[in-house]
Order: sequence, then C-alpha cells, then structure tokens
Amino acid sequence: MADQADISLQEFDAVDESFFEVEEISQNEKEARDRAAERQKFAKDFSFRQLGSVAEYIEPVSSAHPLEYVLNVFEENPDVQAVPVEEFDVVIGYIDRKTLENATKNVVRRFMVKETAKYVKRVPLILYAKEYCEQCLGKVSAAAKEYGISFFPIFHHRKSFYGLVSMEDLIARISDVRQQDMEKARVVQQGILPDAIDLKRFPFQIRAWNRMANPIGGDLYTVYSLSDTKYLIGCFDVSGKNVAAALVTIALGSFFSALKRFPQVVSTPEKIISELDLFIEDIVPMGTFVTAGIFYVDMEAKRLSVFNCGHTNIYFFIPGPSDGQRRTIRLSEVEAFLPPLGMGATAESLAGGDVKIPCCAIESGLRAELYSDGLPDMQTDEGIRFGDDRTKDFFKTLYPKKEQDVIQGIEDAVAHWTGKSMLPDDITVVDVAF
Repeated sequence: MADQADISLQEFDAVDESFFEVEEISQNEKEARDRAAERQKFAKDFSFRQLGSVAEYIEPVSSAHPLEYVLNVFEENPDVQAVPVEEFDVVIGYIDRKTLENATKNVVRRFMVKETAKYVKRVPLILYAKEYCEQCLGKVSAAAKEYGISFFPIFHHRKSFYGLVSMEDLIARISDVRQQDMEKARVVQQGILPDAIDLKRFPFQIRAWNRMANPIGGDLYTVYSLSDTKYLIGCFDVSGKNVAAALVTIALGSFFSALKRFPQVVSTPEKIISELDLFIEDIVPMGTFVTAGIFYVDMEAKRLSVFNCGHTNIYFFIPGPSDGQRRTIRLSEVEAFLPPLGMGATAESLAGGDVKIPCCAIESGLRAELYSDGLPDMQTDEGIRFGDDRTKDFFKTLYPKKEQDVIQGIEDAVAHWTGKSMLPDDITVVDVAF
C-alpha cells in the first residue's frame, strides 16, 4: 500500500492554483442582502406584540418593471402571496398573486398585459414596525374594508421598508397574543384560590372544586383565619363574565390578602363583610355586583354563623336521631337575606342591627355546602337545566361520601349532566365538614 501511494505521488504534479470561482453579486442583490441583514438585526428589537415581529421581508419590485418580471417573482417563490411595489424607492402598495393570476390567466391577456403599475393595490396607510398589533387593528380593519386591502407594508421609519403583513397574519397574531394573555390571567386567578394543601390547615375538613366556563371567570372561594379559633369561609360569584369578572375576583383576593397583614383592622364577620361591600362598591363600575355565601366559624364557641348576600341557597346537613338501624339526617337551607355586595346596601343593612344572622351549633357530622349558580344552571346536550331541585338532591347524595371521594363525586355529577355541552357559567362548590 505504501508503494502504491508513492507511485501515485510520482504520477501527478500538484499545481498551486485555486479552482474556486468568485461569485459575482449584482448591486441589486447586494442591496437586498444588506436590507435583509438589517431587518434581521432589527427583528430582535421587536416584541411578539409588535408589527415588526409579524412582518415578512419580500424584496420590493418597481412599478416600472414589466408585469412579466413580477410573474417570474411569484413563479420562483411559490409561498409568496404578495409582492411589495415601490415608486421612486418608496413602497406604495403591493400586487398579490390572485390579482396577477386573474390578469394573466390566458395567453392573450398575458400577452396584452404589460404594465405592473396598473395592478398595484395602493395602501393609504403608514404602519411602523414598532407599533403594537392590537392598537393597529382598528385602522387596519377600516382600510381593509374601505379599499379592499389584504396586505400592508410595514416601515422601520418613514421611507425604510421593513416587511409585508397580511390581514390574516395580523389577526392570527392578535389571537395568539390574547390567548397568551388569557393563559397568564388564568394562572394568576388560579393562584389566588386556596390549594389542597392550604385547605388542610384548618380544624375542619374543607374541599373545594372549581371549573370556569372560560379560561378566566367570576367565581372565587376563600378561607381566612381571623384568629386561632375563628375563621371565615366564602364563596363569591361576580356578575358578568370573562375578563371584567376575573379582575373583580382578583380584587377580592387582594382584599383578603390585605386582611391577613392587618388583622387588627376588622375583627368581626359583620365588619369584614361591610368593609368588603364598600370596597367592591368603590372599585367596580355601576351595575356590577358580587353575590356571596359566607360562613363565620367559631371553633371555641362551637357556633357557625351564615351570611347569604344574594347568593344561591346554602345547604346544611345535621345528624339526627337514630333508631339503631337507620339514622336521620336533618336538612336545612338558608336563602339570601342580604343584598349582593358592591352596592353599599349590605353594609347599611348590617349597620342597622335589625338583620338576624342564622346560626347553628357545630357538632360532629355537620356538613355545609356553598356553591355558585353555575351548578344549577349547567345544561345537558339537549339544553335541559340541572335546576335547584336536582342541586339539592345532589348534595344529599354527596353527604355520605368519604372525604377523599367528595371531589370525584362533584366531578362525576358535572360530567354526567353536561356531557359534551359547554358550561354556560362558572361552577364552584365548597364542601365543609365538621
């Protein structure tokens, strides 16, 4: 093998001469590459919400070019749907593939059509890469409707073309942005709800189940310690839906978070509920209100007080006498006897001293049920409402279940009734057992 290698080297002469060809780049190509590189550099400066992150750079063609030139651009770039067109080095509009195909769909028309300028869709709107997609949607939609425009040139500054954005891509990006915002809001909203670990820190059993009809909604539940022996348990339902309702629930959560830092400010349930009523009245627009079912638990006195502020009926199950074989369970319900929160009327009613607050003794086996009106309002695939009577019967079946089976029992009941239908409203169930 070594001899063969030596012979090979003797048979060939190595000439020190480069055989690589130097690629010739035209001035136009060089300028195009420079613009693309500049755009790539600036792309990092724009957030997901700005037009610069959506725009796609396509080399502009001159309106003075023959239409055949534009046809070649589309043929060489099958994914390109529109090409920006410039006059005097400034992009003034675009020509789209569909328009061009219609103009040249037969041989005769293709032969007769010569001028690119004749088919340019001029865009009477200046959009900059730094502008935010959502803020531009109004004027972009208006221009699209008035002038039949589907693509919009985006500029880095007054005359520097940055890229082209289609109406379809703009709407898709706004949809993505809103979806991301919704997901962030959902995480924030879920974060203010006590989790399973938080709920195990109390001297009674409490299980909570929540499902929003949309990513965010207007239901909230909370458990707040007034002292080592006194607690406040609440289920809240904000009027309205989606973002507006979710913002109010976050405000409610902040109210109770503030109470934990200033426990000396309010010490009685009446005072807390009155302050909450006035707090909501101050921050929400007129017409928005919050229904609430609230328990005040005094483990030292073994008493439970109930406040129903325009909320759904609250159910209580108390063990009754037994004949040795079968035990009686007594059912009691508390209807709304106070106005919803957020109008100042609840604080006024409690300040008057004429409201009689329902109370019961806390004994082993006592079970209390709070829920939002999304439970009786849920519907089957045929549109049949669950209703108040079935809601009461549901809690009867929930009473004998073991602690670990309560959440699954709620989940199964909702899934069985709703099937594949959408929830018309948020559902929250809070089960408290002593």
